[in-house]
Amino acid sequence: MFRGKSALDLLKLGDTRFATNFIMLDRMLEVREALQELVVSREWREWNGKSNHSNDGDEVRDCVLRSGFWKNLEEVLALTKGTVVLLRECDRGVPIAGKVYVAMFNYEQELEALRDGTSEYCLGIKVSAQKYAQVHAS
Repeated sequence: MFRGKSALDLLKLGDTRFATNFIMLDRMLEVREALQELVVSREWREWNGKSNHSNDGDEVRDCVLRSGFWKNLEEVLALTKGTVVLLRECDRGVPIAGKVYVAMFNYEQELEALRDGTSEYCLGIKVSAQKYAQVHAS
C-alpha cells in the first residue's frame, strides 16, 4: 500500500549498517506526506478492519497524524545529526583527526548556543531550547 503512495521505500533497521536508527528516522521524515496519505486512505481502513492487529493499526494512524510526533522527530534528528556525522567521519579509516576536531568544536558550539538560549537553530533546523533542555536533563 505504501509503495503506491511514495517513490521512496521505508527503510528497515539493519544490524550491520552504521546508524540505521537515524537513517530510518530521516527517511520517515522524507516520506511524511505519503505516510499521512496512506493512513487516511480507504485501503488502510479496509486492511485495518480485517487485521487481527487493528488496535496497532489505529495507534500507527494516530501517531502518523499527530503533529507533535513529527515535531519531536525533527528535533531528535537535529540534535543527533552532528554526532552521527562525526561518528561516520571517524569510521572512514583515513587520517582525519584535524577535520574531526574542527567538526566536534563547531558541533559543541552549536549545542552550547542552543542550551544557553542564544540560538534558535541547531544544525540549520529550528529547535526549541526548552525541548533541548528537557532531553538533556534526563
